[in-house]
Order: sequence, then structure tokens, then C-alpha cells
Amino acid sequence: MDPAAQLAQQVLQALADSSAQPLAEVQERAPADRDFSELEASLADWGYGYGVAWALVRAADPMMSSQAVADLARRGTALAWRMYSEESWARLLENGRQPAPEAPSDKDPEQPEPDTALSEFMGKVAQTRASRPERGSRAPE
Repeated sequence: MDPAAQLAQQVLQALADSSAQPLAEVQERAPADRDFSELEASLADWGYGYGVAWALVRAADPMMSSQAVADLARRGTALAWRMYSEESWARLLENGRQPAPEAPSDKDPEQPEPDTALSEFMGKVAQTRASRPERGSRAPE
């Protein structure tokens, strides 16, 4: 059997395993009115599948060149993906590029974004100099 086809079976099992959901924790922490798009979820699944494939190939042959590992992992993931996903990448990309509707913001417009405030603060810290009174010259004992 083709090594890529064998690998695809293992990757497909990993993708189908409901206990291995890479975005589950992120989705739980996201606002209730926000969901991942099909494109975002598919990219996460693809990355997870490729990671599984790469790890399996590397573990099976630690001396294999990195390029050969990547190539076999890519082929195995592509085969698994054809069995796993119903949508083509072209359609996912086309649908994923449509602008998402903006959620209403309940933030105070006067309040700067946390990253901006932190950046400004750190910039001010960087510009300050320690000022302490000069010590008097000590007389030799």
C-alpha cells in the first residue's frame, strides 16, 4: 500500500476524533455571538491533520530528510482531506473572503484599546530616566 494512503487513513481517524478539536478552547472563550467561519475551522483542521501526519512520518523514520517528511505529510493530509471535507479549498477561500458583519461594540470610544495603552505606557517608561539625588563625595577614611 502507498505510504501516503496509509498515512491518510491515520490522519482521517485523527480528524474524525471528536475529542481532538483544536479550536474548542478558543471557541469557548470567544464571545457568544462569534463563531469561526468554515474557512477558519477548515484551516485549523488542515493544520491539525498536517501536524499529525508530520509527527507520524518523523516518528516512523527519524533519519528521513525534512523535505521528504514534509512531502509525505502533505500528500497524506491531502488524501485524508478529500475524504474528510465536502467543500473545495477554492469555495472555502471564496466564501471566507466575504466581509463578516460587524458586531455592535459596547466599548467606551474614549478608552484606548488595551494594546495601545500598554504600548504608550511602555514608550513613556522607555523615555524616563532614573533620577536620584547625587551622592556626596566621600572623604577617604
